[in-house]
Amino acid sequence: MIRINLLKQTTKKKVARKGLSQKNVILLFSVVGGAVLLVGIVFVIKSFLLVGPKKEVMMAQDDYMPSTFTNANAIEEPVRDMDHSKDKLNQRGLLDIAYSEMSLIEKINYEIHFAKNVCDLLSNTVLPGVDFKTLEMQQFTTFKGSGLSSSKAGIVTLLKSLRSKKIELLPKPQTLIKKNNEGYSFTLACKTNFGLNLEAPFILGHNDLPAYEELSHIVEKVKNTAEDEQLNLSSKLTKKDSSLKGDFRQFQYRLKGVATYKDFVAFVNSLYTRNIPCSFKSAKVTAKSEHAVTIEADLIITTAY
Repeated sequence: MIRINLLKQTTKKKVARKGLSQKNVILLFSVVGGAVLLVGIVFVIKSFLLVGPKKEVMMAQDDYMPSTFTNANAIEEPVRDMDHSKDKLNQRGLLDIAYSEMSLIEKINYEIHFAKNVCDLLSNTVLPGVDFKTLEMQQFTTFKGSGLSSSKAGIVTLLKSLRSKKIELLPKPQTLIKKNNEGYSFTLACKTNFGLNLEAPFILGHNDLPAYEELSHIVEKVKNTAEDEQLNLSSKLTKKDSSLKGDFRQFQYRLKGVATYKDFVAFVNSLYTRNIPCSFKSAKVTAKSEHAVTIEADLIITTAY
């Protein structure tokens, strides 16, 4: 049987069950909703416990990145400058570098040898018949001279000999030969680079310099050496200046005297052989007669700090 007009019959039945169905529906939805809510809460709590709170990661800024890879020796460099192991005093042979490139203790040794080296050089290069009127030593780097000769050949030989010793002759007018009524006159100016003979008998290490308290004794030794070599001091040694260089002290004294050139050279050599830490910052030797010369010099005496 096909049901025609089912709507009317359904409405009647629904009205008849209206009170009971509404309560059941509400209860059902309440139970289902509570269950869903409970499951959701459990899921959220479980997820939070497993993953944990998100940690904030701090990225280092470029400004604070270490400089290790770009300049790993930055701290070591100033220490290395004070390291005496770079000195070559424990080596052998000739330290053939420019004076300006030497370490402080190497410069002190070079300065002590300078006047002796100039005197030795001239003894080996100046021929008889070439006479100096003046001789000057300056700043441990140059020496100058002027003089006379009866022949040009002797002067030319002198200049060639100096060049063969690797002495730099400065150009005209500082180095010049002129003809005059008495023969020939000359002036010369030379830049030197003697190097430092590390096998020389008088080489000072860092611990070899005398103490500051010995200064007056050293001055007395210089004075006694001058007297022993017939260099007559026209006045006492006068202190002009003092300075501090690294681990050392340097004191400048003015020396004036009269002697022969031979006695002046003997004085220079005796300071060296007596191991007196004394150098000639400047010296001027001027001929006053056939044998006598006047000497004006600035001496440097070096002591430990």
